[in-house]
Amino acid sequence: MKEESIHHYLSKIIQDFSVGLSLEENKVHQKIRWIKEHKLEILNYFESLAKRPHNSLSSTSTKKITGDNWFRAVTYDYSKIPLSFEGSLKSFARFHRVGQPTIYLAESYKTAMEEVRFSKNLVAMTTFGIKINLQRILDLSGSGNLYKNFRISKNYFKGPWEQFSNIGLEYYTHYLSDHLRKLPIEGFLYESNANPKNICLCLFPEKMIKGSTLQVIGDYIEINSNDLYFEGMA
Repeated sequence: MKEESIHHYLSKIIQDFSVGLSLEENKVHQKIRWIKEHKLEILNYFESLAKRPHNSLSSTSTKKITGDNWFRAVTYDYSKIPLSFEGSLKSFARFHRVGQPTIYLAESYKTAMEEVRFSKNLVAMTTFGIKINLQRILDLSGSGNLYKNFRISKNYFKGPWEQFSNIGLEYYTHYLSDHLRKLPIEGFLYESNANPKNICLCLFPEKMIKGSTLQVIGDYIEINSNDLYFEGMA
């Protein structure tokens, strides 16, 4: 199948999934069957699409970000190690594959809670205030200019990665993240899907350089002091 045909049909599926259309069950099955039948073509297309911004991203200046107005939501399992990236080593999320160290933050308590994706089962969550001092952050938060500035498709960037992950496929944002991790950056800013007026931060902890830090705000006697602070070592 030609790339144009893959793009046309895939764009329609992503649009339907993204807006949460109440599709008839047989239509959902048809779409999922088509995705599975064209798995390799779709993955190749995602990879090709993710390579296009390379030159633009490589020539873009990074920015320093400091402040104590960031938040991190974690499940109860990680409530004693709030800055740990252990969870990203075990499961997919929007901008990482299983095994890729990643830390997600949001600029509001509500957004931090809304951005976290769990199963439908009841999950206990804790949210921590985080003070940051970061030196090499790429700003991808202006979704309206993603294609103009970086040749990044807004629809794919903000698309339904979960639906693809649920049927065993990696999504476009996973391939894009692979390329971003090769750049001399510590992470990037992006608009929240749950609350587009709020900004989130995706960090690559192994890329954080000396002097870049994350610190949990407040005193937690039940948490080891070493687990309330993270400093870059790259």
